[in-house]
Formats: sequence, structure tokens, C-alpha cells
Amino acid sequence: MDAILRALGFAPTFRYEKFRAEWSDGNGHVVLDKTPIGNFGEVEGPSRWIDRTASALGISRSDYITQTYAPMFFEWKRRTHSKATEMTFRAVGKTILVKPKGEKASR
Repeated sequence: MDAILRALGFAPTFRYEKFRAEWSDGNGHVVLDKTPIGNFGEVEGPSRWIDRTASALGISRSDYITQTYAPMFFEWKRRTHSKATEMTFRAVGKTILVKPKGEKASR
């Protein structure tokens, strides 16, 4: 895909990694993302459903973050003085533990 997009004149502008878990009630989605700069939740659906679901989760409108991961990453870099050039676990220096089936994860 990278080669196709480059051939069409596109250039990469931001690269990031995340692990996502999703839940749905049929009207919207609640997702949890584990990223190299922290864990974030998203509540996605119709506006009223978002507000009702966020309230049920104890999240107020003042807690809403509407930024995408790119500006969040660059703000994190500014705050932490990180030299990471992309929001990947390797670049940020986070270790991801992968548990083989039937074994316990350890550090």
C-alpha cells in the first residue's frame, strides 16, 4: 500500500500504533485504545447517545477530547521533551508484553 500511495504522489505525514478494544450496544461504540502515549477512550455515535453514554461512564463534556492522535502526540512530545519522531511503541520506548497462548506475560 505504501508504494501505491507514494506512486500516486502521497507522502507519509504521521505514523502511530495502538491496540483497540470495542464495545457496542447497537446504537454507538465505546472503544479503548492503548497507545504509546497513554490509554484513551472514544465514545462514537449520535450526539445525544455520546452525551448519555459519556455521562453514564462518569465523563463530563469538559473531559471530551476532540483532537486526533497527531496533535495529541506532538503536545505529548512538547510536554515530555521526547525525541520520538512517530507515535510507535518502539519510538516512544514502551514495551508491549505479548502473552503466548497458555502462558502468563512477564517483564
